[in-house]
Amino acid sequence: MTIINDLQVDNLSLLYGKPVLIIGSGFSITPKKLKDIAILGEELYFKYLNVATMEMPSLELEELNNIDTTTKDYFLLMMLLNQSIEFRFTYEQALTFFLDVSVTYNTEEQSLYYKLDDDEILFIPEQIEAIKYVLRKQHNLETQKESENPADEIAKKIIEKQKAGREKVAKIKQTQESKITFCDLVSGAAVFSSSLNILNIWNLTYYTFYNQFHRLKMVEDYDIGLKSIMAGADSKKIKLKHWVEPIQTKQE
Repeated sequence: MTIINDLQVDNLSLLYGKPVLIIGSGFSITPKKLKDIAILGEELYFKYLNVATMEMPSLELEELNNIDTTTKDYFLLMMLLNQSIEFRFTYEQALTFFLDVSVTYNTEEQSLYYKLDDDEILFIPEQIEAIKYVLRKQHNLETQKESENPADEIAKKIIEKQKAGREKVAKIKQTQESKITFCDLVSGAAVFSSSLNILNIWNLTYYTFYNQFHRLKMVEDYDIGLKSIMAGADSKKIKLKHWVEPIQTKQE
């Protein structure tokens, strides 16, 4: 059973902000808007995103041999939820926030459940995989595994993963060139755009905002390049990329 292959997560639906139905679950993942980030708080929002999308560490455990990656990741997630109360609380809160359903971990059964109406329903490994995939797509993050050597203790591996995750989240909140904050990006886009303002920009999803912000930058770069050529600059040294071309920038 592979849920990801049946998900409808294309660029156009992401740009529109269409909720993504997790097949067989009874719930959809509705992309959060900028106002949701502001209300929750920027730091907590990206912490939730980091936890909800983090990849599991590679471990050399005999009981994990000969099983697929999805099931292995689910096993390691349950192990982590059982070992760390702090991580368990954050993970429950993160999934509850992004899925808009109550999510709880049963310590006796060592299983993760979500509540739909009055029913407690068990998550299956493929659903957790699909949730991570959709959230990463909605936030323009690459879905990839990091190659790492196995460690003796899972705690050490998780600390390393969380540290790497925090570094990735930092890339979302600020550029590499300066200490520009996410707030600065929102404010700047509201001022520069001809159709966005500080009142309506909050209704954009994160993906749409990210797309429009970079599209605005492409328009500006194209305009500057064209004016430079018209002013006598060497056209061979100026690379003009039209603003309707695909956006290449990807967050890693």
